[in-house]
Amino acid sequence: MAYCDLCNQTITGEARNIPPAEFRSAVLVGLRPPPELFASAEGVGMTRSMVEQNWINRVNSDPTDWVLCPACLARYRQFSSPVTPAYSSAVAPASNRDQATPRLKEPGYTPAYPPPVSTGPNDSIYTPAMYIRYAGFWERAAASIIDSFVTGIIGGILGFILGLVWGLTFRSNDDTSMLILQCISSAGGLLLGWLYFAILESSSSQGSLGKMALGIKVTDTDGNRIGFGRATGRYFGKMISALILYIGFLMVAWDERKQGLHDKMAGTLVVKK
Repeated sequence: MAYCDLCNQTITGEARNIPPAEFRSAVLVGLRPPPELFASAEGVGMTRSMVEQNWINRVNSDPTDWVLCPACLARYRQFSSPVTPAYSSAVAPASNRDQATPRLKEPGYTPAYPPPVSTGPNDSIYTPAMYIRYAGFWERAAASIIDSFVTGIIGGILGFILGLVWGLTFRSNDDTSMLILQCISSAGGLLLGWLYFAILESSSSQGSLGKMALGIKVTDTDGNRIGFGRATGRYFGKMISALILYIGFLMVAWDERKQGLHDKMAGTLVVKK
């Protein structure tokens, strides 16, 4: 019986051998395990990051061909064109992994996390750091300072124009006029911040000017670019992070995946480019 080395499921139908170098190349340009791999890991108490680490260690260290089922082969072809011959799963040769590497679904499985294998300073081995590198608390804090400076300048310019137009139009300094002006300014500031972050974080740059300056970006939990709606949810989620004495922001310092409360609410990560 042969198992697929990407989804860990029994292979039914035609399978294909993928040389390790070709498989690593596909991983480098975006190939990831299917969601089923993470779902099966929950039953043995593994977190998503633990599964990712275990999987990357296998990619780095396994010298044998990767055996893919038809479904995972279709996923693989999105990132690379396999050229090795196919064979029937009924006669598929058992790889060393089938005896040496326990499967997630096997009872009593205990994950091991050996260090990545590297053959030298100029090799092309895929390392966990290349796979996903979470942006730390201080990097995100520095990016936030830059963004505050940028939005402050933009808000100051727009506020000056608004005040000038308001003064020339109404020529009144009574309390009611000033209250209306303050409400308009507050709403304008909220609108500015929302559009600034939501547009830039959902754009091709995947980050605000501060994040771009620090070389970090916002993704979903699978490493993909987020849309405007999710970026909007993330921005307004920051208000909740701030309301609880900024604990939602401080969570980045100790969270396993460096997520703030607003990141968890929106299902996002902040990672290094």
